[in-house]
Amino acid sequence: MEILVPIIFIVAIVVVLYLLTQSKVQIVPEEERLVVYRLGRFHRIAGPGVVVLQRSLDEVKRTLHVRDEPHHIRVNNIFISGIPFGYTLDLWYHFDLNAAAGNDRAQLVNLAQFSDEERNQQVGTKVREALVESAAQIEKSYKPKGTDFFHKLLPIIPGLPECDSLLNDVKRRLRESLPSVGAVLNEKQPITVLNIQLGPDIVNSFSRGRVATMLKETFPQLSPTLLLQAVSSIEGIDLPQQQVVFEGAAADAAMDMRIDEEGTATRVRVKPTRPVAADGQSPSKTEAETPVPKEQLTKDDLSVLKRVPA
Repeated sequence: MEILVPIIFIVAIVVVLYLLTQSKVQIVPEEERLVVYRLGRFHRIAGPGVVVLQRSLDEVKRTLHVRDEPHHIRVNNIFISGIPFGYTLDLWYHFDLNAAAGNDRAQLVNLAQFSDEERNQQVGTKVREALVESAAQIEKSYKPKGTDFFHKLLPIIPGLPECDSLLNDVKRRLRESLPSVGAVLNEKQPITVLNIQLGPDIVNSFSRGRVATMLKETFPQLSPTLLLQAVSSIEGIDLPQQQVVFEGAAADAAMDMRIDEEGTATRVRVKPTRPVAADGQSPSKTEAETPVPKEQLTKDDLSVLKRVPA
């Protein structure tokens, strides 16, 4: 028995020395976590502080950045009332695999296999899904007061109640969906719209609408045709059809000129006018409508006619 105690003591010293020589100590900062694999399989999420790793057993597969910080996420091709638009959103989140997985070991193993870049891509997908679902929900309850682009796009304009409801619904959906990719949304920070992406045709229609409104207010006597031509000239648009109106004696005549791939086609239209009397006054309705007698053929005219063989 007395010999056994020294042997156990010596074995313990050897084990401690072996562990010390085979161990590696690593200091992990507060904003990082280590994904540790042991013998090729996921073992644990380590850090922050002092982390002891077994040289021959453990391997740091990747380092996760878990600091809570803002991210700019751009999402395109979202539809509301049939009109496409896009958002650039600013939202705060961080990666916390342990909190996201909870007590589900299998989920933790799955989340640990992705890098930060892959996880950010997954977050972008979740943001898009939330926007699509929220836009569809807002579209059901929103009734535009007009049929133009402006009234249909009001729910996506920041600062309006409809847009606030849209972003609040997006936040609610992300609170539930982001943990599935290992991210945790910071709900104390608002989701902010940094930019709205609209198609060039919609942007141009807004611009032309402002120009038309300004011209109409400044020159209320402009006809719709002249207003269209003025807006087209200001915007640098070549109209496929031009109209020339004759004034003066031929004020009732107009010429349309259509320009297309086949060339130029011109058409002159003349409205029927009343005859003018010698004194410059328009004749009365009775005089203007008096029928002109038809010319009668005489016997001399008929005598020159010859029978034509059938």
